[in-house]
Amino acid sequence: MEDRIPVEFGGGNGLREIRDYEAAALEHGFPGLFFPLTGYDGRKGAVGWIDRQGMVPLCKAGELSAVNALGILEQLVYGMYEDMDLCLLPEDCRLSVDDIYVDTATWKVRAVFRPAAESDAACDPASAIRRKAALAASGMLRSAEIGARGYLERAVRILNRDDMSLDRAVSGLEALKRRAFRLSDPEGSKLDFGNVFV
Repeated sequence: MEDRIPVEFGGGNGLREIRDYEAAALEHGFPGLFFPLTGYDGRKGAVGWIDRQGMVPLCKAGELSAVNALGILEQLVYGMYEDMDLCLLPEDCRLSVDDIYVDTATWKVRAVFRPAAESDAACDPASAIRRKAALAASGMLRSAEIGARGYLERAVRILNRDDMSLDRAVSGLEALKRRAFRLSDPEGSKLDFGNVFV
C-alpha cells in the first residue's frame, strides 16, 4: 500500500481552496494533529501530498474499544487546539471521521486538513473544537464495540453542551476514559460501585 498519497484541498463542489498561509503552515510548520504537506503547488490546483507512514483510515482500523475511542477524541481536541498556533483554525477546516487516520499499534492520530466551505467567523475556536470533536465521536459510533458506544454517546453529549468550556469538556472526556480503562480490567470492575450506565 502506498503511504504517500495525493489529497485535494478544496476548490471543487462549492468548497474553498486551501489558503496560502494554511498550505505554508502544513508544509513548513510542525502540526500536531494534521498531516504535514509536501509537494503542494497552488498553480496546479489545490492538490498536495501527505505521507501516511503506515497509518490507516479510522474507519478501517477495526472495532474501537472505549479506551481507544476516547483517546482518539482527546488527541483530536488537543491537536486542534495546538495547531491554532500555526493559524490552522478549527472553524476554517472540516473534520469528518473519513479525514482521521490512526496507527493501530500506538493509536497515534493524524488528520487531513480540508478547508471548510466557509469560515464561521461568529464561532469561537473552543466551540468549533467541541463541535468537530462531537461530530467525530458520532462518526466513530458505527465502528465502535458495543461496550464503547455508550461512552461515545456520553462524549457527544458532553461536547455538544453550549454551557461547557473546553477545559471542562476535556475533563469530562478524561473522566470517561479513566472509567472505561478501570472497567476494562475485570478486577477493577468489581470495585466500581458507581452508575454503570454512562
